[in-house]
Amino acid sequence: MNLKMITVILVVICSSLKAQDYTFDHLGIEQGMSQNQVNAICQDKYGFMWFGTWDGLNRYDGYEFKTFKHRAFDTSSLSSNFITELLSDSRGNLWIGTNGGGINLYNEKGQSFRGIDFNPFSENSLSNNSINDIIEDSKGRIWVGTNFGLNMFIFDEQNKLNVKTFFFKSYTKQQNFN
Repeated sequence: MNLKMITVILVVICSSLKAQDYTFDHLGIEQGMSQNQVNAICQDKYGFMWFGTWDGLNRYDGYEFKTFKHRAFDTSSLSSNFITELLSDSRGNLWIGTNGGGINLYNEKGQSFRGIDFNPFSENSLSNNSINDIIEDSKGRIWVGTNFGLNMFIFDEQNKLNVKTFFFKSYTKQQNFN
């Protein structure tokens, strides 16, 4: 085949392809979100979309929002309304990082939260309550970056959560955290 024939075939094929139409829905306060500034997004094992904002945590089921907020003197509510990070881990846990309130784990049955925060009198606490990042590694360990250190959460055989806190200036691949 010569170059003209290849060009004609490509033009015919390309002209017969149709561009896909995309529709975007804009979700915000008018649709039930607590605030328009979204800092974090994740999808859980049930398909719910979670949005962390400056003013609470929002769960979207595709039709409507349910908003979760901090309630003073209620230890089963979020520890802070300023959500910075979200992670749905391989065990189905939803981790919520906050600015100033530490970490929260969502209890789906009670639609409540368990707070984990910095305690200067405990070696097994967060290094700081301002959460910058939450990730899960290939071994199921949860890593939490804060303003003052790196924290590793490990589930033991009884599904009990343990935390290790690391204070260092830099991390290299040669270090082993087993």
